Amino acid sequence: GARPDRSGRLAGPPSASVKSWRTFMETTQMIPVTGMTCGGCVASVTRVVERLAGVRKVDVSLAEAQALVSFDTDRVSVRSIRDAIEKAGFGTADA
Repeated sequence: GARPDRSGRLAGPPSASVKSWRTFMETTQMIPVTGMTCGGCVASVTRVVERLAGVRKVDVSLAEAQALVSFDTDRVSVRSIRDAIEKAGFGTADA
């Protein structure tokens, strides 16, 4: 975050460049995942989802058979996340 400089003002980019900052829409989606049987499966699902551009956080649960994924909707879609999981050899069910 921005920190105050010696004058007490927040240090940061000049106001003219604020317009160029890209805003993003982050959402969190629970995706049921089938076919996971062990911690290695959890690691595989986590790895393939984390590699997708726009994914901010992944929490895969073997016990609950699901992946909780936080992502930038401007950069990646739920369908792309499901596709990555399926290409890794696991299934995805509709929530």
